[in-house]
Amino acid sequence: MLEQERRWKHQVEPRQPIDPTMPRELPVMQLSQVLIGTIVWWLESEKSYTPRQIATWFCRFAFYGYLSALGYETPTPWKE
Repeated sequence: MLEQERRWKHQVEPRQPIDPTMPRELPVMQLSQVLIGTIVWWLESEKSYTPRQIATWFCRFAFYGYLSALGYETPTPWKE
């Protein structure tokens, strides 16, 4: 997460402020909880999803959001 943030910051123009209202640790904690919940769901669901599928779905949700995870094309802040 923090590496993705560093890459994203380099793509944002310096004059564009990044809203500092959320503590840096909070998003990492939130996504950690989502990851744990995803793993628990996967193990308990007894579905035949591969680890790669689960990882792909988690990353899509983590980096592109809820709507993207549902399969909708969503705009990203660094692409116009």
